[in-house]
Amino acid sequence: MAGGLARSHRVIAVDPPGQPAACGPSSRPPRTAAELADWLDQVLDGLALNRAALIGHCYGAWLALRYALHAPQRVSRLVLLDPTDCFAPLSLLNLGEPGGIDITPWTDRVQLIDAKYAGTWELPVVGKVTAPAAVLIRPDGYVAWVGDLTHQGLPDALTIWFGPPTATQREGTFAADSNDAARQNEERSRGSHSDAPLARSRA
Repeated sequence: MAGGLARSHRVIAVDPPGQPAACGPSSRPPRTAAELADWLDQVLDGLALNRAALIGHCYGAWLALRYALHAPQRVSRLVLLDPTDCFAPLSLLNLGEPGGIDITPWTDRVQLIDAKYAGTWELPVVGKVTAPAAVLIRPDGYVAWVGDLTHQGLPDALTIWFGPPTATQREGTFAADSNDAARQNEERSRGSHSDAPLARSRA
């Protein structure tokens, strides 16, 4: 495709951040949607381009769409190839106890799926590993977070990829299980204003 377009257009093909050709061994690739948009701003600035037509495939389509929303004045045309993941909700796959994860502050953007998996996972290069208790899947199909029964880091991952908790939940807490939720409701009913942790381990 690039070769065909190059006959009549100036074509610049860039590797997405985090790919071996785009990220040195000591540099940290952009991780959040905002950082990715800033990275593409720097690419265009470095090429002295005020506007450009963006073409993206799969993950590149997601990145191109996010950038067009971030800086529409810099995108003259937008072409998305195989962009299914751009419009799919983020999925949280719960392989532990059903109902063991409460993501109420993000349910307007994240789909929680309770599932079961028997046996180990086999990963490229790494080989067989113990299946995690939960997996958070980004809109581009990559894994954003893998957790154990503590769910440590899950609120941060949710916030990075789909924004902060909803306004009605920002003053509340993130419950790791139904017992936590019940305790939090009891505290609120007593008028407690103490700060609670975002996540707790299941007993």
